[in-house]
Amino acid sequence: LFGLHVSAQNLWLMGKDTTWRTSYGAVLVEAKGDYRSNVFNNQMTDKLAFGGRLDPMNVGDLEENLKDMNRFGADLQVSAQFFGFADSLFGNQKWAWTLQLTHRSTTYANFTDDAFRLGFQGNKQFRGAHADLSGSEFNSITYQKLGFGVFHKETLSGVRLSLVNGQEFTSITVDDADLFTSVLGDSLSLSYAGNFLQSDTTFRGLGKGNGVGAAIDADWNLPLEGGKGFMSIALRDFGFVSWGERTHH
Repeated sequence: LFGLHVSAQNLWLMGKDTTWRTSYGAVLVEAKGDYRSNVFNNQMTDKLAFGGRLDPMNVGDLEENLKDMNRFGADLQVSAQFFGFADSLFGNQKWAWTLQLTHRSTTYANFTDDAFRLGFQGNKQFRGAHADLSGSEFNSITYQKLGFGVFHKETLSGVRLSLVNGQEFTSITVDDADLFTSVLGDSLSLSYAGNFLQSDTTFRGLGKGNGVGAAIDADWNLPLEGGKGFMSIALRDFGFVSWGERTHH
């Protein structure tokens, strides 16, 4: 999952008011979410998210634009970060410490054109034919991070090391799958091979711990010539989660 956005931190850096650098501390709160797909349009997304009858004409229009492999993804993140401007790092007044708390949920999927047709139009058009589902996959993960690190007061560049609480995850990978419908439509034959993994379903909810891990986050904010702004490069969630023994496979 990749995205391009202008964060509140960048807008903060480019502001004319720089008095915040002499304050005791500052808190940056961010909330962001996005959804993207190369198939589903806004009409389809609205029905899937909030309910309602799907428009057959819209489904037909989407079918015309299907690729051999299609995708969708969604991401939700909420974070709060504290910058301690009043402190110094080992006597260096240009650097100080920072603390961050983050909640994130990420979902993405790849699916074949036949999988789309089966899901939204049924298998009538596959009478006497095979529907290829090979290569389809679905992944979803929710976790929280508590991070501690250092930052440069002038540019807010810095690095953080976080303890990760793995709340829950689901991973479905279809290596090979085929659905055959008889000509009369009175029988089905399904062959499949793949992997299904899921964290403990009996221990779910916000903040529940089904795994533990670590992650690194970093920001490099490079001032542009003449004070015209900043070029920002960020590394997010580079790490791992080790899931518990009650994970289903």
